[in-house]
Amino acid sequence: MNLTVRRFIYLAFFAVFFIVAASLLLYLQGYRYNSVKHKLERTGAIMVDSQPSGVNIFLNDVPERHKTPTTLGSLWPQNYTIRLEADGYQVWHKQLTVKPSVVTFTGKVHLWPNPATGEVAATGKINRTQLSPDRENLLYNINSGLNAGLWIINLVSGKSTLLDRSTINSFAYLEWSPSGRQFLAAGSGNGLTTWQIYNLALQNWQKLNLPTGIKIKAVHWGQSDDEVYFSTPDEVYLFDRNTNITKLIWRERLNDFRIHDGLIFALGGNQSSSVTIKLLDLSNLQIILLDQPAGLSNNLEFLPAGHDWLPLFDYDRHSLYLLHSPLSESKPIRRLPEVTTLDWSPDYDRVLLTNNIEIWDYQIKADKLNFIARLGSPFSRTRYYLKEPYLLIAIDKEIWALELDNRDTQQRWLLARYDKTIEDIFVDTDAKTLTAQTADKLYRLNLMAP
Repeated sequence: MNLTVRRFIYLAFFAVFFIVAASLLLYLQGYRYNSVKHKLERTGAIMVDSQPSGVNIFLNDVPERHKTPTTLGSLWPQNYTIRLEADGYQVWHKQLTVKPSVVTFTGKVHLWPNPATGEVAATGKINRTQLSPDRENLLYNINSGLNAGLWIINLVSGKSTLLDRSTINSFAYLEWSPSGRQFLAAGSGNGLTTWQIYNLALQNWQKLNLPTGIKIKAVHWGQSDDEVYFSTPDEVYLFDRNTNITKLIWRERLNDFRIHDGLIFALGGNQSSSVTIKLLDLSNLQIILLDQPAGLSNNLEFLPAGHDWLPLFDYDRHSLYLLHSPLSESKPIRRLPEVTTLDWSPDYDRVLLTNNIEIWDYQIKADKLNFIARLGSPFSRTRYYLKEPYLLIAIDKEIWALELDNRDTQQRWLLARYDKTIEDIFVDTDAKTLTAQTADKLYRLNLMAP
């Protein structure tokens, strides 16, 4: 072999090496030869995940070999239709855009089971419900019939327990304690009102030994399970449950009040005068001045607090007021108009608002209202599906799931249909079951297909 041949082989080897190395480098950087466009083009990928996992994937209606979770790689930059299917579940589909050198995520897609009615958990005319602060237990009162009494249902296990079957009692008021392990109940019968506390751990009733001979207007929990506050027509008192000692706190004529964040938030006024919001600092019993919102009606109600914020609902004005201590918040009153229902997010930093046909998400810290959806039919209740990007909506006699992912079409799925209007819905803390309330039944619906 002469020198010329050896040089040629030597140069050819280096040429091949550099070509292969360059091709490999381009390949590793996501470049592929596009035979349609006749050029090198960088590819992208789609990461597909779902709950449950192991479901079938269709890419542009072509079945994929792998199931979720998986990554579909080496995709040309363009739009793709992803479809997920599994036995017992409804189909999820969405058009996603693949960009060069970018992984597009479907997110944790929740596949919803086929429509079902679920199991009947309670029967009887339900006139009052109250969800515990930890969202584990639901109190409900049935006034008449074979199942008359006060009941509690654990939303995770579905177990219902009868707490009181007294035929003379009608529980006109229920309020959970700050810990969520006790609740206050006002029972009325024979023209009398009795105030009792039920302890879930001890499974017994404890009568409140409030002072006799005075007209008690309202009773509410204090800042702990050991104290309650009650009002007469002209005064507010603190009652220590450990010592049975009553202490005068405030001489003021009030319509109603709540203890929140170290303050008494109260409504002053009467039917003939305008209602005002009044505050008393419990640390020094000093009145705190507050700029009043204009146009409060007389039809107001405090709702369960969401950590730092106390909701006040104006039924006549369809307005929601979020109240905060002015000692630590520069804008202690947030007015949200045109509101009919609300639901707190799991971390209590957002509020889900509805006005019969529209759904809004309010970010408290940013003081920002975001539009989510407008539906063609009025609905009675909308709730967050824990921290997942879905909402559960009760529309007349139906329950729907609505996704918050607005890429492509915002999908919704029918979950259940009943013979009567749905008044409320509740999701357990594991997000596995939904409890639906109609006028005379509670239903438990499995959100995971068997």
